[in-house]
Parts: sequence; structure tokens; C-alpha cells
Amino acid sequence: MLFKKFRLTRHERRCAEQFAGSRPLPPWDHLYETLPFDLIEMAERGEPKAAYVMGDRLDQGMDGLDVDRKKALIFYRLGEKQGDADALNNIGSMHFHGEELPQDLERARHYFERAVEGGCAAAMNNLGRLYLEGKGGLPVDIARGLELLERGARGYDINAALKLQNIHLEGQYGQPADMFRHIYWLWQAIYNGSGHACAKLADYLANGKHVRQQKECVRALYQRGMTRDDGYATLQLGIDYFGGLFGPRDLNEALHFLTMAESMGQTFATKAIAQLQASRVDLS
Repeated sequence: MLFKKFRLTRHERRCAEQFAGSRPLPPWDHLYETLPFDLIEMAERGEPKAAYVMGDRLDQGMDGLDVDRKKALIFYRLGEKQGDADALNNIGSMHFHGEELPQDLERARHYFERAVEGGCAAAMNNLGRLYLEGKGGLPVDIARGLELLERGARGYDINAALKLQNIHLEGQYGQPADMFRHIYWLWQAIYNGSGHACAKLADYLANGKHVRQQKECVRALYQRGMTRDDGYATLQLGIDYFGGLFGPRDLNEALHFLTMAESMGQTFATKAIAQLQASRVDLS
């Protein structure tokens, strides 16, 4: 058991070195900073990525825009005309969930397949899951599903990496539980931008679960998760500063992060804030 933990720890450190830093941003990422009026003009001139990004911002209600999936679909259709893979994937997702379009898994699959041909990593994740479950008119094909998930994860899709780490943790779809593969895909998810994966690995390192305890890495991982809007990581960071568990104690920082966590729906943060305020009274 100790030898396996040693091997897993060495494997985890190698993964940390392999996935140091953050994934490269797509060359069109700057369009998310473009004013909506300018972005609409670009989309109407036939620039497919401008159409996709404007649709995505409306779809998710980014930058103060109201969620408007009806308008989002209009821009995705503009992107579709230009063969934009991300726009095709999001139209497929609308068919899959029945949002603004009739729920139709076979139509969704059709769009995912076209998007995969265009190199969309998110579509690889979506199509891979259809193969795993045998949905959308597809037969169950675990090998094809896993292949697509791995391609999607290596193409920086967060959800594909998270799915893979969970498959190998729990031994799903006939795959044996494999902690080495689990940790590898957990690090891939962190690299791809998952705050949830940061918090999960930080818990392992804090508690010595699966790998040896590495307190010096814990706070940095919770901080990385917090910057990616993960409520649990933000809560744990506040608790860390409150108790001085993995670095210097700082009640002001603790209150800051616990308040953030409370606003993110972490109910335990409310109790922790009350305890912190009481401790301040005791110290005064």
C-alpha cells in the first residue's frame, strides 16, 4: 500500500510538471473583449468566429448581457453558414437539451459529428458521451467514446477531462479503476481550466489520500481553483487562512474568501464567518 502511494505520488508530481501553467488560449479569444456592437457588425460581414462568440455571449449571459438563446441561435446560424465548428457544436447542444430547438438527439449527433470534423474539442466530448451511452441513434461503442473523450480532453475541453478522470476513478463503462489514469486526467482537467479539479486534487494532497500529504502545494491549488470560480475551492481557501492550515494565518484574507464562497452558494461559509467573527471578539 505504501509502495503504491509512493508510485502514485511520483506519478502525480510528473503530471504536475507536464501540465505546468495553463492551456493556450484560442487565437480568437480576444473577441470576448470586443464590444457587442462591433462584434455584431463583424458577424454580419461574414466573420464566423465573431458570429460564434456573439452567440456564446448571449447564450451564457456574459458581460452584463441578458441570456437570450433565441438571439444566440441567430448568430450560431450565421456561424453555421460559414462552417464554424464551435457554432455547429452549440446548435447540436441546443438540440440535445431542447433549448430554442426541439429536443432531438439524432439531430444533435449530426451537428456534433460535423463539429468534430471541424476540430471542435467540446463536440468530441459530446459525441463521445453519445457513444458511451448508445444515444442519438448510435450503438454503444466504448472504445470510440473513450477515443473521442481523450481527443477532446487533449484539445483542452474541461468536461472531457473531468469525465475521463471520473471514469478511471470509479471504473465505469467496463474500465478497471485506475488511479494513475485518474490522476493524469485530473491534471489535464486542471490544465484545461477546471477549478473543480484543482479543489479535488488539493483535497488529496491535504489529506494524504491516494498520494502522500503535500501541504506545500495545497494552498496554491485552492487559489488556482478560486480564480476559476469554484465555490468549494474558495471555501477551503477561506478555512485555510482562518486556521493557518497550509500557510500563515490571516483573518482578513479568511473573511474575504469566506464571503466570496458564501456568495457562490457555499452554505458552510456562513457558519465559518460567524466562527471567525466570534474569534475576533475573543482576541480583542
